[in-house]
Amino acid sequence: MGQKYLDYILKTRRFKPKDFEGFRQNDWYGGASIRYYKEIGYMSPSTLRYIKVLGDLIESFGDLSNKDICEIGVGYGGQARIIMSMFDVKSYTFVDLDSVLSLSKKYLSHFSGLEEKLHFKRMEDLEKKNYDLFISNYAFSELRSNIQDIYIEKIIKNAKHGYITFNNIAPKDFNYPLEQYESLFGKQIHITDETPNSHLLNKILTW
Repeated sequence: MGQKYLDYILKTRRFKPKDFEGFRQNDWYGGASIRYYKEIGYMSPSTLRYIKVLGDLIESFGDLSNKDICEIGVGYGGQARIIMSMFDVKSYTFVDLDSVLSLSKKYLSHFSGLEEKLHFKRMEDLEKKNYDLFISNYAFSELRSNIQDIYIEKIIKNAKHGYITFNNIAPKDFNYPLEQYESLFGKQIHITDETPNSHLLNKILTW
C-alpha cells in the first residue's frame, strides 16, 4: 500500500519536499519497517498513510493550528506526530487501552515541545468535553456498539468536526451499521470511498 499512498499524496500536490523531511522523523524511533521510494527516498508505509490522512484533514478542515483534537485508537502516536509536525495544535487527546497509551506516550516523548499539549485517557476516564476535531482511523468502526455508545456520548456528539476511516470488517449485529451513524452522531456526515482503498468498501466520513 505504501506506493499507492505515495502516488495519491503526490497527485494532490499538497506537500513540499521540506515537509517530507519533517515527516521522515516519524520513522526515527520504534524500529519502523522502512522502504525506498524513488520519489522521496526512505519512509515507512505507515508514515505514508498518516501523511495521506493529514492531507485529507487539510482538504476538509484547513489549518489545524490551535485546535483541540481527540483521537480514538491511537496506535503508537504516529498520526498525532505527523499532524503536529505541521500544525501547532492547542491540545491532542489520545483515547485507548493502557498498554497502547503507554506505547504512544513513550514514542512521542522523543519529540520535544509536545508534552504539555498531550493528554492520555482510558475510556473509563473520559468526561464530556468539546473538541474541534475527532479522528479515528479504523478503530471506532471496529468496536462493539455498547462501546461505541460511550464514545458517541462523551466525544463525538461534542466534536465540531470529525474524520473517520470506516473499516468494513465487523460482522453483522456486532456494532452499528454505517447507515445509522448520522442519526446516532446528530451530525450531517459526508461519506466518500477511501482512496486508496485499504479494504473492500471502506469509507471516509467527515463532518
